[in-house]
Amino acid sequence: NRFLSLEPLLGPVDLSPWMSGHYMVQGSFNLGISAVLLGGESGKNARPMHTNWVDLVRDRCRDNGVPFFFKQWGEFHPLMWLDGGDVCIGREEGYRTVELDGTTMVRCGKRAAGRHLDGVLHNALPWDEVAK
Repeated sequence: NRFLSLEPLLGPVDLSPWMSGHYMVQGSFNLGISAVLLGGESGKNARPMHTNWVDLVRDRCRDNGVPFFFKQWGEFHPLMWLDGGDVCIGREEGYRTVELDGTTMVRCGKRAAGRHLDGVLHNALPWDEVAK
């Protein structure tokens, strides 16, 4: 079994060549990735994680039947608006924002940033399937 922990995810990662099936590395035969655990950075010097980076990994996992576990956003959460842009989720007066490739990220702390990705908790782990 091959498990990847991409934490903190600090840039785009395309896992396509290793997601499923078989491949060769330095003359050795390998199986694909068994599961991916992903999360953002936390702590005083944390850097934001772009939503596109997370979506790329999540979508590759989904498309290849690889279990995906989203651990946390880290200290930053994407700025989101409700109903025509009147209400902002995850930002109150005094929170710092960072522009990251066209996406506004709000530093709100890892607890407030949470674990939801597009409104969904991603908790898939292969050992959960074995236990059933």
